[in-house]
Amino acid sequence: MFKKFKIFFLFVCTIISFNVFTQNSSLISDCDDFVSGPTAWPHVLIATTIDSGAASQAAQTFTMNVTSLPAGGANVRVYKTVANGNAFFGNPVALTLGSNSITVAAVTFDRAVKFQFSSGDVEFDALILNGDDSDCVCNTNYSTDIVNSCDSYTWTDGNTYISSNNIATDTFVNVTGCDSIINLDLTVNFSSFFTDFVDVCDSYTWIDGNTYTSSNNSATYTLTNAVGCDSIVSLDLTITNVDADVLVVDDSTLMAQSVGTGTMYQWLDCNNNFAPIVSETNAIFTTQNSGYYAVELTLNDCSVISDCFTINSTLNAENLFSQYAIQLFPNPTYNDFYILLEGTKVEDILIFDVHGRVVLQKSDLFNYDKINISSFEPGTYFVKIISLKETKDFKIIKQ
Repeated sequence: MFKKFKIFFLFVCTIISFNVFTQNSSLISDCDDFVSGPTAWPHVLIATTIDSGAASQAAQTFTMNVTSLPAGGANVRVYKTVANGNAFFGNPVALTLGSNSITVAAVTFDRAVKFQFSSGDVEFDALILNGDDSDCVCNTNYSTDIVNSCDSYTWTDGNTYISSNNIATDTFVNVTGCDSIINLDLTVNFSSFFTDFVDVCDSYTWIDGNTYTSSNNSATYTLTNAVGCDSIVSLDLTITNVDADVLVVDDSTLMAQSVGTGTMYQWLDCNNNFAPIVSETNAIFTTQNSGYYAVELTLNDCSVISDCFTINSTLNAENLFSQYAIQLFPNPTYNDFYILLEGTKVEDILIFDVHGRVVLQKSDLFNYDKINISSFEPGTYFVKIISLKETKDFKIIKQ
């Protein structure tokens, strides 16, 4: 069978593909377009027959591009019928390498035209009969599939590629019934990953448009990197919230509530433009002077100042504890200290750590009472002794 066919170059933009066609060759003996003939002319190409009617009256042409000849060569001749129906045989014509063509002129009567070949060992890569191409010559299509992908790509061969590849091929059957061979030219680019470390106070508005008021390490946001793939940003956010909460212990003492390990305290004089009280940098602030005081709390470089509180201190140099000998010893100590009480009744003793937390409380103390602090961590502690009328603060060091 013959089909009309043109050789051309095709550029297809799917992802990107380049297509090229190449022709294969065939022997006359292998081509089904030829039928059997007489012994001397065993291969016959039928151009037309009488029963084709008016179509048989037209000019009949074959063209063959010969690529190889058998030893001794090969010939072709024309067989046709004339007006009276008799057969006519043309003179043999030697086939040559390259293009060979014979045209039998048009007539006004119905007739048969055949081209007879002396050998089936003639090889050709193109055969056209009356304008139709022979299916015996296969036109293989070669194409290159140029692909840019992110992270991975599943191709026509069913494989998923996770890296660049320019050696894979896949084969289909094209419209001429021949192979269509595709070469893969794959470039795999990769997504990028980045962690945005942020340490701020109170709140933070991130690139995702959200405002965070607490620490977060699960939020993500996707951008596009330089190679056109995802750039995934993960948030690692630490927010420090400092709450300046102050407890009024009594007329002479304020205690800042702990907001976290490492909190620093600085007590301020509100009546003196919030001037720092130099020696007061612990959670507990006790003064003999009435006044208006606040505390500044600092944690992880974040700070806040509390409200101001009024203290109407009743402590003075002539108070109860200056009249009687109240002593804590030894100081510093490793495990125990004693309280010497002379001439006064003490109801309670409270011990605070530097964060203002009560770590020990005892009631109804007796003179020369022993207080065990062996389980305490080494450091500075504050002892508040409370009587029926007064309170007194001491500082003790645990070694």
